[in-house]
Amino acid sequence: MHTPAAFEPFFVEVAAALGPDAVNQSAETLNRYAENTMPGGDRMPAGVAYPASTADVQTIVRAANRHAIPLYPISTGNNIGLGSRSASRAGQVVVDLGYRMNRILDVDERLGFAVVEPGVSYQVMYDELVRRGDKLMLDVTSGPPQGGMIGNALDKGAGYTPYFDHFGFACGMEVVLGNGDVLRTGDGALDASELVNWHTSKYSFGPILDGLFTQSNYGIVTRMGLWLLPSVAMVRSSTIPMLTNPQSAIRILAAGRMDFWAARRSPTDQLKETARPICSASSSCRIFFRVPRWAGRRSKHGKNSFTNHQCRTLRM
Repeated sequence: MHTPAAFEPFFVEVAAALGPDAVNQSAETLNRYAENTMPGGDRMPAGVAYPASTADVQTIVRAANRHAIPLYPISTGNNIGLGSRSASRAGQVVVDLGYRMNRILDVDERLGFAVVEPGVSYQVMYDELVRRGDKLMLDVTSGPPQGGMIGNALDKGAGYTPYFDHFGFACGMEVVLGNGDVLRTGDGALDASELVNWHTSKYSFGPILDGLFTQSNYGIVTRMGLWLLPSVAMVRSSTIPMLTNPQSAIRILAAGRMDFWAARRSPTDQLKETARPICSASSSCRIFFRVPRWAGRRSKHGKNSFTNHQCRTLRM
């Protein structure tokens, strides 16, 4: 483990390059970032660095390499249940990305996506979408609204709308690798003045590298595209008895003109569904059944078995 003196050349170099406000080693700050509710108690960091840009992150990473300093990056430190400000081990330098890198870089209302820095929380994005007229909506988070959208996606957080898989509905990242180089995933790697597909097409160019940076230490994500949903008047969740005949669901839901998502685990389970009215009462009602293909027979181990999920779409 490093002694306090071993960190001093690193902090001096970073402060000289990024300014004195880019580092903090005060006792009050260290105690705040040390707070940890897991068994084992608080984990005291060696200090905190506050980059303001991807270039600043590169500077910090390269200085850490030169001085053999362990780094622990965070977004907002408020994805409670997935992560907090506390480092994984005592004696690391916390890189607080969200403190100064907190901009919404773009909101494309026509294609339905946003591009954010690590400090953009669910609350900040919600407020921005309301300010723009509520044309788009974001998936909710199981944690507090102060949680960072990038941090939640990289920790495989989930929500409650059709875009519940936060990493699955992320598209295009900018990452500072362990040697300080910048990697852009997908179409972001193209040598072009305009990267029109970077945050709309997940699989259009090159190998799919994005998953390497979920719950890992292969790089520090400084920018991410996130897909948004068209806004709706209301979202409502409920539970109805399990239906064996999809036509029965159509009759039940027709009066409400709802989109219907359902998951059926077995013939004896209940059907759990999330329903939302669509914007226009005159629009056709789409009902989505997302059900496992129930084999109806025993496996060689004596248990009922599932195969791949089957998705049916019915239109009224």
